[in-house]
Amino acid sequence: MFRTYSKDQTTNAYTKWLASTTSADTCMFAHRKSFEEGKGLSAFNNADLKDQMKIWRKQAKDGVITIRNCNSKTKTTDDGREWFIFVVQAKSELGIDPLGMFVLGEMVDGFVYAFTSKANRDRIQKYIMKGLTEFPCDCDCEQ
Repeated sequence: MFRTYSKDQTTNAYTKWLASTTSADTCMFAHRKSFEEGKGLSAFNNADLKDQMKIWRKQAKDGVITIRNCNSKTKTTDDGREWFIFVVQAKSELGIDPLGMFVLGEMVDGFVYAFTSKANRDRIQKYIMKGLTEFPCDCDCEQ
């Protein structure tokens, strides 16, 4: 099903997320169902991430998802905050992520996860993709 997201909706959700986040929240993302229900952006703390990493690893081993190096970037939001992103992508289209497009300036098919720490982002991506091959890329990256 096709969903429509607006810039105002997404930037307002980002502002609300910043006001409600705690120092324990280490990853921001737009959980599509919650976002569409008006609950705004979501967060993972380290314990949540540990559980989610296992799910992503299994999905990557099963060939359901991938995380491409070309989509692991550093983005600075309009408020000057620096975020370290990776994108979880599937073989089928997932749609454009509203957080990526409207807040982080990254229009990409998949789910964008924005980390407060580059080291955490890199460690998690390495764990998920260890020994696995990324799906072929059709972008202009040098993969």
